Amino acid sequence: MTNMNELEFVNYVQINDMIATSGQLNDQQIKFISNQGYTTIINLAPHTAQDTLPEEGKIVASNFMTYINIPVLYEDPQIDQLKMFCAVMSTLAEQKVWIHCAKNTRVAAFVYLFQRYEQKVSHHEALSEMFKKWTPDDTWLEFFEEAETHFFSITRYKRRPQAMVA
Repeated sequence: MTNMNELEFVNYVQINDMIATSGQLNDQQIKFISNQGYTTIINLAPHTAQDTLPEEGKIVASNFMTYINIPVLYEDPQIDQLKMFCAVMSTLAEQKVWIHCAKNTRVAAFVYLFQRYEQKVSHHEALSEMFKKWTPDDTWLEFFEEAETHFFSITRYKRRPQAMVA
């Protein structure tokens, strides 16, 4: 039986019991993921990204899992893509989900933001091992700021005004 170490996942990070992340997958890794009880693979890389797996969706489906692709350009992440990712992750809360992109950088950012703003996890808890390997550039730092503004304005809107608190 193949084990995790033999498969050499790129930048693998186990976020918690229900979420794992990595860089680009191959067909053997997808089979292993299925055998570990994961029900869904989310790919945040566009089909034009480095080392993509042709027909990844078909390979995932042939291993009895759901495949979701939210193509995020590394140079141009969008808040709408993050919102879609958060919505998908929220609907899959009770399922084991494996999330990947080419190098696990887009994923690190999206999972961090999902944990912070949807799951209300602290900054330190949401930081994954990936941030020890990857330092976000200006594009991603701006994206973090934009996401914070977006999610803060939603949170702020939902809060009661201080005068209403007894």
